[in-house]
Amino acid sequence: MLRLAALTILAAVLSSAQPKFGIDGGKLFDFGELYTTSPVVRELRITNGGNDTLRITNVSGSCGCTGTLLSDSDIAPGGSGTLKITFDPAKFRGKVEKVVSMKTNDPADSNPHITFTATITHILDLDQTHLVFSTTPDSEATTAVSIRNVSDGPVRITGARSSSPELVVELSGGVLQPGGQASLFCRIRPTKPGILKGDITIFTDHPLLPSVGLRFFSYAKPSR
Repeated sequence: MLRLAALTILAAVLSSAQPKFGIDGGKLFDFGELYTTSPVVRELRITNGGNDTLRITNVSGSCGCTGTLLSDSDIAPGGSGTLKITFDPAKFRGKVEKVVSMKTNDPADSNPHITFTATITHILDLDQTHLVFSTTPDSEATTAVSIRNVSDGPVRITGARSSSPELVVELSGGVLQPGGQASLFCRIRPTKPGILKGDITIFTDHPLLPSVGLRFFSYAKPSR
């Protein structure tokens, strides 16, 4: 009889053990007004307020955003983890709403959704934000990026910088009036075969957009 009672109590304890998904600040946040064309990041703290391990799987974002767990997908009772949400505003304008979803083993919140908003205001438009080159060692590949001022005031392009000495960048144009255009000429000459990737930064005098970034990727095929 005592053994049966003990087993009943144990079963009741086990059946009451469950995780509880929580997130500091709630499931809604706002990036505010964005002037950048580069990705922005927000890190959120996920908590487990239950008495069993919280398991998180299948983290996914809607178009233009991603969700990445920076910590372990298993969170102990009373513990916490970190979720990084990345949003790329380059292809959006105006008010935007995006969702990052996931699966959990919390029976009360098995499919939580985190919603964020942003208002994207463009100052400069680039016709390319990701440059891809294909060449061979000691051979040159070039491309040009068109930069257009889509704001209602003048913008001065003050310079540009590449993260790699093998990619040389040159700017045409200085002050861009509204609707005006400039060009960024990019020339790469890899010194050895393989993959080279990095960033190009364009600098301006605009207080809300001091710099604009774009990515580049180069593959130098071995010479035969």
